[in-house]
Amino acid sequence: MLKVVLFLCGLLALSQGRLLNPRIVNGIDAKQGEIPFQVSLQRYGSHFCGGSVLNENYVVTAAHCLQGSPPDGISIVVGTLEYKKPGQTREAVKITIHERFSPANSYSNDVALIKINTPFKFNKLVQPVPLPDLHTKIATNSTAVVSGWGRLGGANGGIPDTLKKAQIWVADPDYCREVMKKQGMIIHPTQICANDPTTRRGQCNGDSGGPLIVNGKLTGIVSWSIKDPYCASTEYPGVYTRVPEFIDWILEHAV
Repeated sequence: MLKVVLFLCGLLALSQGRLLNPRIVNGIDAKQGEIPFQVSLQRYGSHFCGGSVLNENYVVTAAHCLQGSPPDGISIVVGTLEYKKPGQTREAVKITIHERFSPANSYSNDVALIKINTPFKFNKLVQPVPLPDLHTKIATNSTAVVSGWGRLGGANGGIPDTLKKAQIWVADPDYCREVMKKQGMIIHPTQICANDPTTRRGQCNGDSGGPLIVNGKLTGIVSWSIKDPYCASTEYPGVYTRVPEFIDWILEHAV
């Protein structure tokens, strides 16, 4: 049976206990200021997950990035294409994980918030991510962009210094549910699937918590995938938290 992969950066745990480097496959360089909401979550200087600037005081990311982790030692780097050369750095002071987050239930409700110690200073390189409306419908085959710092060509590819992005497409939900069901996984209405069905492009154990952008808005949060054993599978789409279903929760807790 194929195994579930969580897109944690640095090192990531598979269901069999193996470890792989988490990265995006076959991406291209992002331009300066093109993704001004992209953040690097770092623990004592080491990048481990992605996220998005939500407002002056909060970042939104995946719950599994932060489960069991105190805010101490977590830094948020934003406003740069090179995460080792931060534009702005903030420290985490509070973590809020969705109360119904369930790793045992196909990582449902995989969303979390980080409150920072000092407000972000917005400029052309640092901006909040645009949010969709509550329950926004997402059409199959919509163009999507996933971004993060990751390997150029799979688990053994080189690690770039520059932020990468990859264009993929929203997968048919019925197809995604069917192929995942065969692997013992459930796709919930609060999740969305996306990949490139023609070539390996997108997340390769790619940065957990990072943004999936559709029509200019945060539509998904990188959550998990099936390891097949190649990265960015054409058969098994990546799975994302469906942000439009969590707008009320996000706005309620990000204050």
